Amino acid sequence: MRILLFMFCFLLVASAGVAQANMVLNPWLESGSGNDFTNWTEVSGETGALTRVTGGQQHAGTYGAKIVHASASSYSWLKQYIPVKANTTYTATAWIKGSNISSGLGQEVKLLVAADPGGNTLGATQSYYGTFEWQKVSVTFNTGANTSIMFIVYLHEATGTVWIDDLDLIPPIPGSIPETQYSNVANNPFSYLNYYRQTYTWTFSNPSYQTMVTRISRYAEFDEYMSNFCGTFTHLQHEYSRKQAWNSDGTRLILNGGWRWRALLDGTATYAFIAELANAPLDWNWSRSNPDLAYGIQAGTCKFVKITPSTDQLTVVKDFAEEFSEIKLGADEGNLSWDDSKICMAGRSGDDLVLRVINVSDGSTVAQRTFTGAWSSYNWAAISPNGQYVIYRKSGVPYPYEHKVMSISGGSLNDYWTIYCDGHGDFQKYNGNDVWLTVGAQNQIIRWNLSAQTQTVILEANDLGLGQTLYGHISGQCYNLPGWCLISCLDGDGIFDIFLLKLDGSETIRRFGWDNSTRPAYNPYYAEPKASVSPDGNKVIFASDQNAADDFYTSSSFVIERY
Repeated sequence: MRILLFMFCFLLVASAGVAQANMVLNPWLESGSGNDFTNWTEVSGETGALTRVTGGQQHAGTYGAKIVHASASSYSWLKQYIPVKANTTYTATAWIKGSNISSGLGQEVKLLVAADPGGNTLGATQSYYGTFEWQKVSVTFNTGANTSIMFIVYLHEATGTVWIDDLDLIPPIPGSIPETQYSNVANNPFSYLNYYRQTYTWTFSNPSYQTMVTRISRYAEFDEYMSNFCGTFTHLQHEYSRKQAWNSDGTRLILNGGWRWRALLDGTATYAFIAELANAPLDWNWSRSNPDLAYGIQAGTCKFVKITPSTDQLTVVKDFAEEFSEIKLGADEGNLSWDDSKICMAGRSGDDLVLRVINVSDGSTVAQRTFTGAWSSYNWAAISPNGQYVIYRKSGVPYPYEHKVMSISGGSLNDYWTIYCDGHGDFQKYNGNDVWLTVGAQNQIIRWNLSAQTQTVILEANDLGLGQTLYGHISGQCYNLPGWCLISCLDGDGIFDIFLLKLDGSETIRRFGWDNSTRPAYNPYYAEPKASVSPDGNKVIFASDQNAADDFYTSSSFVIERY
């Protein structure tokens, strides 16, 4: 339990970082009894109109809300009073689903923010009616002189049914993130080298970039936990550039020790150890909408599962043991579609590979394709942000590597396009479209537009005459900041190593810093930064061996965050 001794040190620096935390209490409607939701005021416009539901009627988690109106004159709502700062801009969001909602007399379904007291509207979404699947609605508003607001979702003078879940009020991130042109970057004005060689929980502020660096792991501080699963191991890190380390609201962070052990950390400025997750699944995938939900595969089984990290509770969504002898999500390089509805699973049937897109809610099949005798050559497969494409890559193929792009339609995965590129890449959105991004040995970063089947070089270091090595890893995991990606170079002798790049070809970047890892011959892979960006693009997690400083044969994790 010696990790707890460091929590006080963490708290001393808590005020230095900024988290984009949800301000709504009981935002996922998990707490309550009967038809009452903890921290919420409920009004039913007719008897039994507003109920607490589960059994697949929720968007995520275990519970949600449902309003049913038989009368077109009824008005029902969920409401919460929330303290805010005056003259500040916030964003309110909610997930809603509708069935046969009438249009005409009232305002149908709407998310509305009003002043408290007084009730004057500060912002509201459009009205929604008819029948529609789960969708995220949002409104950005300014509080004016108000220091308290009413957060309301309602069904107003309309018949039909609406389901409600996952309600958020997000404060702004103070300050601005400095941007510059790639070609204007000077040599490194400050070396972190001597600072990275510090103990666990060390923090350093760099006002030149408006960033703060925190060392969040050190093997010696976690070995009593990790040894239960993997014995002596050489790293405690986030999983990979293409995997999201933070949950959807940035309040929790997951670290891996070996193939099985998982540590749950505070995801904000403290980065304090919270718990080891004894039931953590393999191929961990955070939900993109519910901060207390993740998906994966139960170790040693063919069970697709979900986990509630706060309680370490595992729930089986579907067991595929009757069909497959082994299943993978990715493996380790797959992700959910951005609407949290689908994931690509690889199943082994004899020597055959079955790629199957499934609904994460129940494991049902959306589309699939069988590759005869291909299991032994399978490397990874992943679904695009809009859930329209799957990219599949084999192992053991010559460079440039073949990436098979398949469209999802008619219950099948259909041949669509073949991309030949470097193996380091990730998905993002650009102008709303699915794109694949690669950073390769040619010192180029390429944007591959999947729907248009076009490729565009958006940064080429050689053309700028900087001598910068761009070969490394790429992360498109800032799903709340579409149109950007993160680059972490493998070499430490360039102009810079870790930066956000705008995808429009303008060569606009947001700098984070350097990894100062030597990639030593005895442990090169785990010393690579493999940086991953947070959902809002404001934080970066990366690995480093601190130039083989104080943890010989080991690498630790660091976080750089904006302030």
